[in-house]
Amino acid sequence: MSELKHSRKRRKTRYIIVDLDKIPELKSGILGLHADKLIITNTRMVVVEEAKTLKKRDLDQLANTIKELKRNRLSSILASHGIQLPNAELVGILHCQGGSVDSVVENLRAKYIRELKTAIYTVNCNKHLHILLEKLLSK
Repeated sequence: MSELKHSRKRRKTRYIIVDLDKIPELKSGILGLHADKLIITNTRMVVVEEAKTLKKRDLDQLANTIKELKRNRLSSILASHGIQLPNAELVGILHCQGGSVDSVVENLRAKYIRELKTAIYTVNCNKHLHILLEKLLSK
């Protein structure tokens, strides 16, 4: 279990990072497309999709992972590996290292937000990703 120090409140937020690419059932494509990482705390589950340049496939991977979490299909696979998922708020993050993401994000929000009822953020560098994760995980 990893720990993240939050400077203002002087408390440690405990979280687990699950690399979804290393789970055999997901590797074989049982659930189709899936995101890269899942970060779990008691109050939030953060789904992270990383890409060099953002494409429609990346959006589909993020959205599909969130849908499967909501349907509890992914929960049962993770439970078989000893990872219990809390009943927590879902947050999606698109981490894009280059290119313009504004129009892509608007399309994502228009297509998925109503259906998924979750927050989706975009960041374009590692520093922004770390800052956003620190804020999300410390709440």
